[in-house]
Amino acid sequence: MMRQRIKPFLLLIKLFFLFLISISQSTATNPKSTSTGLNNTTGEKLQNIKLFDKITLKDSVKVNPFAGLKINTNQWWSVPYKMSYSKNISYQEKKPGMKIYLAGTQDGKKGWGIDNFLFIEIFLKNREVKQFVVGSVEPTEYRGKKVNHLGGNKHNFGPKEIELGQYIPDGSRFALTITPLDYGSKKFLTDVWLIYEYPSPTAAEGSTSQDIHSAEKLSPDQQEVIELLGAPNLFRITYLPLGEGEKYLARYETWSYPEYSQEITFIAGDLLSNRSIPLVEGSKSEAIKYSGLRPELINFEMNLSQVSKIIGSSHFQRVEEMIIEGAKKDGVEIYQGENVLFYLQDGYLLYFETFGTEDSK
Repeated sequence: MMRQRIKPFLLLIKLFFLFLISISQSTATNPKSTSTGLNNTTGEKLQNIKLFDKITLKDSVKVNPFAGLKINTNQWWSVPYKMSYSKNISYQEKKPGMKIYLAGTQDGKKGWGIDNFLFIEIFLKNREVKQFVVGSVEPTEYRGKKVNHLGGNKHNFGPKEIELGQYIPDGSRFALTITPLDYGSKKFLTDVWLIYEYPSPTAAEGSTSQDIHSAEKLSPDQQEVIELLGAPNLFRITYLPLGEGEKYLARYETWSYPEYSQEITFIAGDLLSNRSIPLVEGSKSEAIKYSGLRPELINFEMNLSQVSKIIGSSHFQRVEEMIIEGAKKDGVEIYQGENVLFYLQDGYLLYFETFGTEDSK
């Protein structure tokens, strides 16, 4: 049965509003979002996100006040000041058994310290926000409401002592904003890392815990696109660093709809952009053979055998000479099969693309 045709102009309007909604939802609570993912230098079952660099002990300066936050103190400043920029971690899913804690080193094994405190905001669905302070600070309010104090009134904390995962329901999407603050006299800060620790990889076959966005489940933005356009016949999935010098990988997905003249891009499941591509009329589109695969079936941890099962065929060959943008030569295996192209690097699936061919029938 042919999918119902959508007028191109109406389609553009709907996609434009979907894009605006996506942007407003992310910026309303997380205006300067920075996605982070697998530490691709180690391949561990941890995500280790550098929050702040060390600040040696120095005199406090009244610069960059944190609006809305008030400390009930008679000795120091009632309005705290930022020690550095806030760190924003964009939306992702809380996996069952996942622990989220603060540490002083990349491996999560050493403690950390601060004078005075961190202000932590956890953003959940339906605009629910949970707020905490961690460190040496007197009773604190944010916009007139009391803020919970975690870990005791002190400067130094052990690794895993401040565990945030207990405040986030399993299966829910969440974002974080963490700000280091000072409110008088001296300030200092050690290196601070945010560690995501996952259960044993054998706990769930095909786990995508190393990815920002679960490949086993479509995001709300992706579900809306599918409701509007249907599942994509053509898609490309890549796992790439977010920027030059970054150690962390993010899942990039591009879905192409030539029958609607649309191409839509997601990062970690969040809608990033859409653009026009050449239109393929229905009669021509029906003559094209596609893979029949769906993007949510593809995940980072797949090996060659697992990819073969997903494709439903072992009829693919290794391509020696092909170069894919972003791929390193060492440890890379590139394969082409029926309507698919993919490559693995050091045992991880970093690129997967489907394409159409003219049906000879």
